[in-house]
This record gives sequence, C-alpha cells and structure tokens, in this order.
Amino acid sequence: MNRQLTLIVCLCLFFTTVFAQKNIQLVGHLPYAQNLNDVWGYEDGLGNEYALVGAVDGLSIVDLSVPANPTELFFIEGPNSIWRDIKTFNQHAYVSNETAEGILIVDLAALPLSIDTVSFTAGSLNLQTVHNLFVDENGILYVFGSNVSSGGAVMFDLNTDPESPDFLGNYTTSYVHDGYVRNDTLWSSEIYEGWLAGVDVTDKSNPTRFATRPTPNNFAHNNWMSDDGKYMFTTDEVSSAFVTAYDITDVNNINEVGRYQSKPGTGVIPHNTFYLNEYLVTSYYKNGVIITDASRVNNLVEVANFDTSPFVSADGFNGCWGVYPFANSGNLYATDVEEGLFILAPTYVNACYLEGNVTDINTGINLNSVQAEIIGTNGIDATNLLGEYKTGAVDSGLYVVRFVKNGCFSKYVTGVQLFTDSVVTLNAQLECPPVGLDDKDLSTNYLYANPTVFNNQTVLHYGIDDAEAEIFIYNQAGKLVLQLLVNDNNGSVELSAPFAAGIYYAKINSKNSQLSCQIVKQ
Repeated sequence: MNRQLTLIVCLCLFFTTVFAQKNIQLVGHLPYAQNLNDVWGYEDGLGNEYALVGAVDGLSIVDLSVPANPTELFFIEGPNSIWRDIKTFNQHAYVSNETAEGILIVDLAALPLSIDTVSFTAGSLNLQTVHNLFVDENGILYVFGSNVSSGGAVMFDLNTDPESPDFLGNYTTSYVHDGYVRNDTLWSSEIYEGWLAGVDVTDKSNPTRFATRPTPNNFAHNNWMSDDGKYMFTTDEVSSAFVTAYDITDVNNINEVGRYQSKPGTGVIPHNTFYLNEYLVTSYYKNGVIITDASRVNNLVEVANFDTSPFVSADGFNGCWGVYPFANSGNLYATDVEEGLFILAPTYVNACYLEGNVTDINTGINLNSVQAEIIGTNGIDATNLLGEYKTGAVDSGLYVVRFVKNGCFSKYVTGVQLFTDSVVTLNAQLECPPVGLDDKDLSTNYLYANPTVFNNQTVLHYGIDDAEAEIFIYNQAGKLVLQLLVNDNNGSVELSAPFAAGIYYAKINSKNSQLSCQIVKQ
C-alpha cells in the first residue's frame, strides 16, 4: 500500500521558523496519519538512502534520493503495536513488535522497485513478541524483551540463511530492554534491575554476566558504545533523567565519568542515544533531537538541537521517539510520534568548556550541590562531593556565570570569556553563613530566575530586607511590561505571562537594595 504524502512548502517553513533549532537544519519532512515509533536507515548498492520508519500499524519504507522530498515507497501492514524497532544486516531489515507474529524480515535487495517479506517465529521457540533488536559485527541477531527466554537476550546467526536464522542460545538471567554487542560482549540495559550489565556471549549456549553498574535513575533503557570501545553511554527513560557516560576499560571497576541532562527542571525524558565520531545523538521526546559533544566524556555539552515537537518541554512520551545518525550523507532521520519523519542536516561542532571548583570562602571546604550556570545557555551543572563542576556552552563569547547553593549567598561572575574547543577554569568561593543564623539574614539581597532561559514559564526567586517591595519586568528596549507587588522577605514568583521571545530584565526595589537579573524568553 502506497501512502505517499506531499511535502507542503509552507509546513516546512513552519517547522524551520517556529521550532527551536541550533546547528541542525530541516531538509525534509513527511507527515503521517498515524503515530510513529522508531526509525533506522538503509543504503542500496547505488548509494540511494532509505528511511525505515516504524508506525503503530506497520513499517514504512521511504525513498530519500531527494532528501527534501521524502517519498514513501511501500507500507507493510503489521500487528498494531506502540513499539517497533528496526535493524539491518546486509540487504535485510528486521522489525520487532510487541503484539504478535514475531519478527518481520524484509528483503530490500530490489529497492526501489519491490520488496519481499517473511515473518520469523523461530519454529518451536514460538517467538511472538519482541521489544528490541541488535545485530553485531559478526552477523548475530540479538532479540531483547521477547515472550521467550524470560525476556532476556535470544541469539540467532544471520549468515547462513538471513530469512530463517539459526538459534544459537539465550541469556535468561534478567529481562533485557535493549543492548549493544561488540567482540562477543553484550552490554545489556536491564531496565527493571536498574543497571547496565556486561555479559560474556563468547559461548552463545552459556552466556555469563560478569559485571553490573546501576544507572543514575535506576531505569536503564538504552546503551551505545564509543567507537574506541572505552566508554558506554546510557539513557534512563524517566522524567528528568540523564544521558550518562561510563569508563568500561576495567570491567571490574566500571566508573561513571559524566552525565548530561537537557533543560534541567522541565522533567523532559531522554529516550535513545547513539555515539558517532565523538558525539552523542539522542532522541529526547518533547525536546526533539539533541546532539552532545562527547569528546570530553567527563563534560558532556549540548551543541545542537532540533525540536520536532510542538509540545512544551516536560514529562511525557510525546515527541521525538527515534533518531538514526549513521547515514553516509550525514543526514539525520528522526521520527516524532505525532509529527512524522524529519530529515535533518546537522553541523557537528565542539563546545566551549567551563570547569572549576567551588569552596566556602570562610572555611575553604569544598561545597557540593552548588548549581553552576552559564546564564543564557543550557550550560548548567551541580558540584560533586569534591566541589567540582563541569559545564559549557556551544558558542564562544563573553558570559555571566552564576553559582547558587541553598544556605549560601549567590555569586555572579561577569565577563567570563569562553572559547571553542578550549577549557576555561573558573573557581569560585561562596559565603555560607553559619547554621542557625536568622532566616531573614540568610534570605536578603538576592534575585534570580530558574530557569534563566524559558519557553512558557520561569520562576523568580528573591530575598530582600523589606516586607513589601515591587518587582518590575522590562524588555530589552527598557519598556515596562509587568509589575508585581511582593509582601514577604523571601519567596518566589512564577512568570507565565505571554511574553514575546527576547531578553528581559527583572528588577526589585526594597528599602536598602536594588537587585536585577536577566531572563530570556525563547
């Protein structure tokens, strides 16, 4: 069945101008009548690229020979399923679903003229439902989260007969949600155990788990390995979770070395992350596609984004489900649950890195949980137990850096010059009054917004020496756009007025102080 849909120029312009983007350009867009899920790519012998698009009711094969005009060639109907995963080996695609009929195998050799399909249920195994798939460098298909083998990893050899592969063995110790395999080592996302696990699958008939490492949110969803095999990256598919980096060179001591969170405080959920040439490319649900510079694995910095979704960044499973970054053209294929298939052209750049240490000015003790924020950017990090923070920005230039910790006076450092692909060290000292000091004294003389850059709303936090004062909001031209009365010494005010995009300044006047801060409406 052919469901080719015409790309309307005005729709393309809408996505380009309305949805947030940085270092990623829209090339083409194909809307669908039904919801989508995952996406993968295929290239034929002539170099023609195709997107293999999972939908709730089947698989869509899209011709990308003209990327600006993606054209659906075939639609293979299948069991209705929210989840579909697609992987390829040579000239075949393997497609999972969580309803029935096992794995759909598609022979792509005759594209763009025709395709052939077969359902694979593994004979007596009676494979019916499958959550995810992976094919390693040796042509071994790994089936995850199926109705057999306790939902662990089931292994098949695709080399002899790719449409009826031989069963090799299974790993049944834990349910496996997703996984990555290289050099006969399976790194499995064991989501209900809450950890990344290392499994020796040299002997496919007797896999052995040799290591585990909990992920930050104990809901290991997906993982992918760096090209050099030294690092593993995971996502936790829960609200406000992280994309996390681990050093796996010593399997007896797997160390977390870095983590990244897009738009902290919004609750947005990361889905799947992939590694490509020292970058992480992540489908990030309501935030769209996020590209993170991973050349310094201990300081992951967002350097590109394209928001495929009209939904506000928040908790929830709407938006960008899948992204495929491995096309030879360099284009990204991204599927948005509600908005369809996007063909995107990324520009991969290195970040500007800001790192340092924060201590108590009176005692010299390292301070943990200090929020270090590069004002006006996505660069934000909290200090660890050693008082260390690592963050960065995508563009070089002069910045204001703010340090905030409960119980301490906030500190702003102006004129911080950041440079592309360079590390700038900025140490800070905060004044933290002794425990027991009067609350009023602790709360005086501060005004800041969280988040500083916002879409729909932000919150102004203030501490003043007057029980009655006024907050004024001015636009960049100095025009007063909002005036608020506050009647306590410390508190917060939510700003959700329909501001136009731009830079604003919040000011508060009390008896003995005048405070101000900058906020940015996207």
